Amino acid sequence: MSLMGEDAQCAPLNGMLTDPIQALEHHINLNPADDSAHLFAWKHPTFSLCLLSKTEVTRRISTLITVHNLPQHQRP
Repeated sequence: MSLMGEDAQCAPLNGMLTDPIQALEHHINLNPADDSAHLFAWKHPTFSLCLLSKTEVTRRISTLITVHNLPQHQRP
């Protein structure tokens, strides 16, 4: 790893639930932003764009688990 980052490649997985290209396009359509905005910014309901944080990801996953009545992973 360097200070300049790492190269990453992304390929479509057509028709798959985990297609990264389709997910990125969905994110960009759902959270339109200026070209200078952070890639993983999201539109807050009462504020402008916010950076996607670990806290927000965890909160959204917890909400999905509750709404869809999914079993929660138990830590050992």
